[in-house]
Amino acid sequence: MAESWTAGPIIGGKHLYDSLIDSGCNPQTVTAPYDRSIEVGKVVHAQKEHVELAMQSASQASKLWRDKEEEERALCLNNLADLLELNLEELVAICHKEAGKTIHDAIDEVREAVDFCRYYARQKEVFSVEQISCFDGKKMAISRQGRGVFVCISPWNFPLAIFLGQITAALMAGNTVVAKPAEQTSLIAAKAAKLIDEAGFPEGVFNLLPGGGSEIDLH
Repeated sequence: MAESWTAGPIIGGKHLYDSLIDSGCNPQTVTAPYDRSIEVGKVVHAQKEHVELAMQSASQASKLWRDKEEEERALCLNNLADLLELNLEELVAICHKEAGKTIHDAIDEVREAVDFCRYYARQKEVFSVEQISCFDGKKMAISRQGRGVFVCISPWNFPLAIFLGQITAALMAGNTVVAKPAEQTSLIAAKAAKLIDEAGFPEGVFNLLPGGGSEIDLH
């Protein structure tokens, strides 16, 4: 039997797919773009009330994550990179079946996502206190920190690389994230979200809201 994947809202570390199905929500069937007779998985879209819950979750986790040492945030990103590499075959399969990517392009997609994780993890030095000289010769110490909640909306044509690229940049900088993947590629986003959980990011730091562009208004 062919593998089938599922996707639904993830808020505050809770995967809501099963509970939404149990409550009567009808999942949408995802088929392969190159052969609509091939069923790839099921998606339950987030509702308007989930947007507020996700923003609350990200806001509540913001200070905890912002105050983490840069080394801790970098460790989570490197853990995620390791998990992406360990799950290469499955990620390639979803990219191929859901997004219609060739196998070669799907492999490159995973590699680019890994590169984003490792690159931003190496930026931890940016957040150390820096001494600069002012125009009057006096010394000034500057530091950088997260700004709060970032909304990350990604396109369908790079469903893993760009999806994770903007997310990992925001997370490394000490921000929390509410992510809305392209409607056409929710399954690959949900798999990436599960790996984010496994990588050690605290609950609420990352939240996922799959859905249509007109249904999920994050502005």
